[in-house]
Amino acid sequence: MHQFEFLPGRNQTTSYSKVIKGEVHNVLSVFRSDPRNTQKENHPVISSMRDLNEHLTSQELEMLSARAKRSTPSSQLESVTFLSPFCTAISNPDVSAPVTGACIGALHKFLLYGFVDPKAVRDAKEGITSVARAIRLCTFEESSQMTSSSYSRLQKNSSVQITDEEVVLRLLSLASLVIRSAAGIQLLDSRDVVGIFETTLHVATQVESKASGLLRSAAIDCLRSIIVVVFGSGEMVIQVGGDQKSDNDPNSSDDGDDSSSQGSDDLWCDSVTVDPLLAEEDRKHSLLLAEDGQIDQQKIIGNFPGKPLDEELPAHISIMSRLASLLNLNDNSEQVCIQALQLINIALETAPPDHLTSYPKLLGILKNTLCRHLLYLSTSSDLVIMTQTLRVIFNLFNSIKNHLKVQLEVFLTSVHLRILGCNTKKAFTTEQKEVALESLLEFCQEPSLMQDLYVNYDCDVQCTNLFETICKVLAMGMEEENPKTDDDPIAEVQIPSVLNHLCCESILAVIDSIARRCDVPFNNDRPSINAYFKDHSISPVQSASLDDTDSIDTDSYTSDDLSAPKSGSSTSWLDDARLTTSKVLIERKRKKRKLAEISAKFNQNALGKEWIAAAEEMGIFPTPASARSIASFLYSQPKLDKTQIGLYLSKGPKEKYPFHAETLESFSSLFDFGGLPFSSALRAFLLRFRLPGEAQCIDRLMEAFAVRLHEQNHEDEAHSIFMSSDSIFVLAFSTIMLNTDLHNPTIKDDRRMTTEEFIRNNRGINDGKDFPIEFMKDLYNQIKNDEIQVQKDFSDDPMDMMMTKSSEVAEAVFTTHDSSICDQAGMHERDMFLSIVSLALKNISLMFVRTDDVSLMMKIVKGIQQIATTCLYFQIDTIYNEALGVLLEFGRDFLNHVLLISCSGNALELAAASDQLRLPTNTTPVFRHDVESRNDETKLLVSPSQTVTATAIQTKSIDEKGLVALESALFLAKSHPGRLREALPNLMELIFLLRDANALPHGLSDLDDFANSEGTLLPPSPYAISSEREAKLYLSKMYAPKKLAPGRIWLLSKMFSDYGESNGENPQKYSPKDCGESPGCFSHGHLLSVEKRNELLLIGEKVSIGQFLIGRKDRNSAKQMLCTLLDETKPKAGGDIMFQHHAVFALELSARLLFCNMDFASELFSLFVPRLTDILTSEKDVHASANPFLMERSIITILRFCIHMIDRDDMRQGVLSLLRLLLEIPEDIFIAIVDRVACGMAIIVHCALANLTDLRDWDLIGQLLDSCAKYTPLTIFDGVTSCVGSRFPTRLGGFVDAQSIIYSGASLIVQVLLKFTFGSYGNDLTLSTATIPFLEQAYEYLHHLQIEGPYDSGIDEELWISCSKAFYSVALGDDAHASRYAIDVLEHFVLSNHVEEISVISWLTLMEGLTIRRPSLEFTAPRHKIFNLLCRLILIIIPKLQCSEQGRFAEIGNMIVFYVQENIQFGPNHALYENSVQVLTNTVNVIAMLTFDNEVSKSIHNLSHSFSKELEKIGRDKHHE
Repeated sequence: MHQFEFLPGRNQTTSYSKVIKGEVHNVLSVFRSDPRNTQKENHPVISSMRDLNEHLTSQELEMLSARAKRSTPSSQLESVTFLSPFCTAISNPDVSAPVTGACIGALHKFLLYGFVDPKAVRDAKEGITSVARAIRLCTFEESSQMTSSSYSRLQKNSSVQITDEEVVLRLLSLASLVIRSAAGIQLLDSRDVVGIFETTLHVATQVESKASGLLRSAAIDCLRSIIVVVFGSGEMVIQVGGDQKSDNDPNSSDDGDDSSSQGSDDLWCDSVTVDPLLAEEDRKHSLLLAEDGQIDQQKIIGNFPGKPLDEELPAHISIMSRLASLLNLNDNSEQVCIQALQLINIALETAPPDHLTSYPKLLGILKNTLCRHLLYLSTSSDLVIMTQTLRVIFNLFNSIKNHLKVQLEVFLTSVHLRILGCNTKKAFTTEQKEVALESLLEFCQEPSLMQDLYVNYDCDVQCTNLFETICKVLAMGMEEENPKTDDDPIAEVQIPSVLNHLCCESILAVIDSIARRCDVPFNNDRPSINAYFKDHSISPVQSASLDDTDSIDTDSYTSDDLSAPKSGSSTSWLDDARLTTSKVLIERKRKKRKLAEISAKFNQNALGKEWIAAAEEMGIFPTPASARSIASFLYSQPKLDKTQIGLYLSKGPKEKYPFHAETLESFSSLFDFGGLPFSSALRAFLLRFRLPGEAQCIDRLMEAFAVRLHEQNHEDEAHSIFMSSDSIFVLAFSTIMLNTDLHNPTIKDDRRMTTEEFIRNNRGINDGKDFPIEFMKDLYNQIKNDEIQVQKDFSDDPMDMMMTKSSEVAEAVFTTHDSSICDQAGMHERDMFLSIVSLALKNISLMFVRTDDVSLMMKIVKGIQQIATTCLYFQIDTIYNEALGVLLEFGRDFLNHVLLISCSGNALELAAASDQLRLPTNTTPVFRHDVESRNDETKLLVSPSQTVTATAIQTKSIDEKGLVALESALFLAKSHPGRLREALPNLMELIFLLRDANALPHGLSDLDDFANSEGTLLPPSPYAISSEREAKLYLSKMYAPKKLAPGRIWLLSKMFSDYGESNGENPQKYSPKDCGESPGCFSHGHLLSVEKRNELLLIGEKVSIGQFLIGRKDRNSAKQMLCTLLDETKPKAGGDIMFQHHAVFALELSARLLFCNMDFASELFSLFVPRLTDILTSEKDVHASANPFLMERSIITILRFCIHMIDRDDMRQGVLSLLRLLLEIPEDIFIAIVDRVACGMAIIVHCALANLTDLRDWDLIGQLLDSCAKYTPLTIFDGVTSCVGSRFPTRLGGFVDAQSIIYSGASLIVQVLLKFTFGSYGNDLTLSTATIPFLEQAYEYLHHLQIEGPYDSGIDEELWISCSKAFYSVALGDDAHASRYAIDVLEHFVLSNHVEEISVISWLTLMEGLTIRRPSLEFTAPRHKIFNLLCRLILIIIPKLQCSEQGRFAEIGNMIVFYVQENIQFGPNHALYENSVQVLTNTVNVIAMLTFDNEVSKSIHNLSHSFSKELEKIGRDKHHE
């Protein structure tokens, strides 16, 4: 409220006076404008106004004089002085409406200008009180009472025209301003506030049929202002006038009723306040509308029905009581009720948190009167009333929830759940259900309400399982209203209704409330709670023993258990307190489950012993059960059948059934009848059971009642009227008979028992005396007015439950808003979560499939994510995998849909272009999804009656939810790979589908393969080509449309099943022609559009799908993932065309996973061995093998394992054992993939040189190299020679790293090179020349190892001879250049490798080879070099020659002579002639100079003689020529 600042301070009397005098003149002017007032100069209004004007003038003169004298005025203007004339005029019934309106306007201006200063408390209080009273006493002469001539003359003066209704509007504006002004807030008494409220309320409610809508609207606005100020400002002085009893007095009642406890029913009466300050003569002139539509002065304030409110109470209590009374539809219209509900909502919304609970009387009104009226209003068929009622219930709970435990249970069960169809036969409209669900959604969205419901109700024996019931109803509310019951695979799925949406959002809000408390990460410094979750992989209720029910005092828990220690405690107290609290709640819930189970057994057969035995076994009863324990159970357990209780307790006779009699006695001893009237005591007793039909049974029950009541009345003999228990027994029977007589509908009223008859029938029953007459009359009236419901289950009546249950339930402990945000979830919330998660997950998953609301889709995905993260927090892996599996299935269905749409686009365009397509009228896409099934059949179906365009209409929404689900699933799986279990197969299915659509990130979907020596990947094998062709053909046929009839396109409805079975074809017989002729076939391109593929690729990049699948992991996660991948390589039952295509990819991912986790590779490798062994040994030949490509990839995987892990001691033998399996591969398969095996073996040799020491291992390597070299020698050659060039040191390099190559490996390399040199692999000599330098290098290093290396084994002369022969074999070739080169190498080889170490036999063997096969005569240089080498070798051998070798030596000599004869046959002019003669001459001369053993001298002389003789012959021949 703003005050004008041009009149600051009370000292500016002149300014105030001018304003006030102006309003005085205005009122007088309006007064004189009425022709009837021209002769009324002495009218009180004129007199008071003139007096005020004169007073103001004197004040101005005094002010001017004081200013001139520079002194202070002797007096100042008081507010009550200038307000009183206007207030008096407003209250005067003889004043016309224009004058009253002018006075109201003047008061409005004075308050608006701030003339009533609350700082001057006494003056301001009187002034503001006078204005408030004027509003309450406002009366004026209505226009209808004027004479026609006076009224017409008045109307002619347009400046003063004002209707009666306008006066009321001004009055309402003034009332609002008074309440909102600073003076009003601080100084008004409760009676004034209530009086203004009543006046305004009357205008808004009681005259609605006479007043205009504008007037009623203004009144309602004024009421709202009053409510906001009284309940919300916190500044309103709500004290009572005079010395009144404070509402905070501890002796004051807290039930909202001023009557005694005996008259508590008055609280529920509709009490309406009248203004007690108004005298009868004032009220008869009160403001209202007349019958003719004008203001009627008889009804606006007076004569309300009901009793007056106690205005001595604080204003907010009186106002709330008044508003509550307006909710009675029997006394008020629906419009009034709606207005009252709206005002109550404002009060509850604006009131500070502690404002309502600080006043016991107000709290009593809210808990009792208001709640009961709200319960009745909730049954209204008027949607507005119902909506406002539920809103009040919600606001009431938010305001005083700690005081409304029973009331909230009643509202939720008897209002919300009843309307939603839970346990009710009454049918409610869809609109009513929608309103109820909207209200329930608000409850669910409260941050901590769901947890509080579970704690306060589900864990309280005396309450229903409210949380579980609500969640179950919400989950069921998401189901289809008319689900399909037939087996039609293309049944339409119903679009969710508004109710389905609301139920879904509500259950998602519940999940969110739990998940928010699970976002807090584990604190390693708090081991108590963390250790519990780690040790409890199942529900605490399921895992707990049933023998420790009483180990914790489950009924003594209060909110104080979480109070912080005062001092000297660490922060661990909070964890300990929460842990203790959780244990208490878990025990409560466990006990409640036990009691529910026992109650069910009791209700089935109370007289049997099974339920007692079960209770003893569960620890509910001691063993054996005592009568006291059973009695306590029957007395306190709420779920028992009261008929069965009555039968059990009344079982007799006592002599035959003493235990039942003892139980009945203990049962009656539990009642406290102290201070209760007889009828109330009897009602309380009969409330616990139903009377059986047999008279003897009733006798036993009434006898027990009489004994107990007499015992408690006997303690107060001075006030007891009962002489004995027998008198009580007889009176009880008589009262029951009276109850039947008075309330039996079959008895006519004139035949019912009268009071006199009742008294007469009971004479002398009090041990021969009569009961007091007044007592008997009161008893009769009590029974007559309130029937004893002996056959009624009071728990079925929400009213009675609200009244009787409050004392039995445990104290409410609701979480504050702040703690609901920061508190960490405890153990009991795990049980709470488990109780709803399965059903919730199932139904929200179905909703996801059915809905096309993008917003709801996102919420569902978030909800499933929250379920998963909550499972992670509570360490519930099974449900985590179930939630993840649901998201994965969503992603899979999305991909199926996208593929269908993408592959069908071309066909649609083709058909549309040729005007052959006729679109059907039904354009709704049909999809079905079953989250519980795990088969291979697709969940995405398109009806044959649809076209692609019809389906594409909803593509956008499907794409959005599919992309979100796909990304969420992958991100969740990546974030917690260690928890993946059951969801892994679903994950792999999705990955396979992404690969089929070519939508995996680059490089991930490719299969690693070998490259040739130039770095180019090897071309695909026949098996790879066949597998790829079959996969593309299958996908094209599955996703591409097929024309079934003109103008109709049928989208196939099955995927990943045996296409051959469905079409009667052999999958192996497909050809590109089959699919190439079909429109939309994507056999040679991407199945997806570029846009869609980019979207999927972006998701893959976001979640780093490659890193997730095959990146570094912990040991357990890696094992789990590997097992799943290897499982995908096992054939499925029934066959699957796509199996091999997917299996090879799974095998590829498996290998990459192992390579990325080499820290524990040996453990992962052990999982590979049996699977790879099974793959390679189960198929013996290509014709029998159904999966040759899988065999190929298995072989490649083994080769890769050897390459990467042959250097590891812990894995070497394992990989070699797998490598040995390659020797058993069928020859046809081996030939098809020999290039890859050869590449692999070439690399393996390179890696194995420094690691393999066992000759058997090198023998395996050699066998595989030989096998490969038969079919692809070049690959092996490149690999071996590359190995020699990079790994074998040279003599020139000093044999650096001489210890890095195993001798056996080097020897094997030399042997392989020898085979290449000799053309052993297919008689192919094309590589012989190229082999020579590598062979020389390899042997040179091998020779180094033999002589100088660690082996010290001496020269392998056989290998030396083989190498020599290899070099010589090349020299004998047709290529002169190669021949010369080979001879040079041979010469260097035989003359530089420690010739002294070579035995004579080896030399002789070498020379025999050189002489037997000689170079062609055409190659002069090679023949010369060989001849020269032979002669040099002769000289080397002679010193070593032994007698045993003389024959061979002589034969070699003869061959040399023959060699010479061939060389000289072309005559002296040939180069060979001169060279041969010269070499031979030199040789003879050298031999002549040598000294040698006498034993071989003859052989040497013979050789020398032969050479000399040949020289002589050559000389003679030359001479003759």
